Amino acid sequence: MSAPYVELQVTSSFSFLRSGSQPDELIFQAKALGYDTIGLTDWNTVAGVIRAHLAAHEAGLRLLPGCRLALRDGSALLAYPRNRAGWAGLCQLLTLGHHRGEREVFHLGWEDLVAAAPDLFLILLPPEDLAALPEPVQSLLDLPRAFSFQSGSYPAAVKKFAHSVGVI
Repeated sequence: MSAPYVELQVTSSFSFLRSGSQPDELIFQAKALGYDTIGLTDWNTVAGVIRAHLAAHEAGLRLLPGCRLALRDGSALLAYPRNRAGWAGLCQLLTLGHHRGEREVFHLGWEDLVAAAPDLFLILLPPEDLAALPEPVQSLLDLPRAFSFQSGSYPAAVKKFAHSVGVI
């Protein structure tokens, strides 16, 4: 029987000063609490995924390995690779973000997500004040309302978003 809830935003000790629990401890505790699936999303790293994977295999728990990306404008996203290309894209994003910033600083923007996004499942973590959403995020949120097969407005909305993140 599946658990009715999946925690998608679990942070391990690989997110410095944000959690004190090792990935394997989190997996075994999740299993003890009745979870059958858990998502590990450390901040700007996938360093804990190997330990979590080994523990999940031992515990018989499904692991959703991913990462929490903190963008330079303050936005935060959970990024889950859909396939091998997604893993490659996520690792490239992490490398880019870490190399651009000084020590302990991660520097990634919306425009960087464009190439990797098709192979990632991205979940926006909204700020407490939704009015504080950056312009690129706001235009992204406008896409579903702008989309209409009959009016043909979807390409214009996509173009507006791409322009707002500096792609075109």
